Amino acid sequence: MLTVPVSDEQLAEDVAAFLAEGLTAGERVAYFDDDTAGLVLSRLADDGVDVTGPLRSGQFQLVPGDFTRAALHAPLDELTGVMEQNITSALDDGWAGLRFSGQMDHGLRRPGGQVLDEYDRRLDDA
Repeated sequence: MLTVPVSDEQLAEDVAAFLAEGLTAGERVAYFDDDTAGLVLSRLADDGVDVTGPLRSGQFQLVPGDFTRAALHAPLDELTGVMEQNITSALDDGWAGLRFSGQMDHGLRRPGGQVLDEYDRRLDDA
C-alpha cells in the first residue's frame, strides 16, 4: 500500500489501520520508524488497538529510526535477501505472514536515497 497523505494525521490513520489489519490477521507486523512511531502508536491507541501484547510477543516490532535511515541508503542488492530472511523468520515463528510499513521520506529527501520503484521491485522479488 502506498499512501500519499495530505496531513500527518491522515498518514497515521492509514498506517495504523494497515498495521491493525495485520495484527488481526495473525501476521508479524513491523513499523520502520523515522521519528513518527509516536504518532502511529497514538493513533492505534485512539482506535482501541492494544499493542502491548503484540510488542511483548514479537508480533509487532518497532524498528529503530537509525536502522530505518541506514536501510534507506543501503545497496538495493541486499534488500531482497534481507526481506526473504524476515519473511521466512515470521513464518518460522508461526505468524501468518509479514506486514510492514514505515516512514520513508528521509531516504527520499537526502541525496543517495533510493527510488521507490526500485524498492518496490526488490520487495516484489522477495
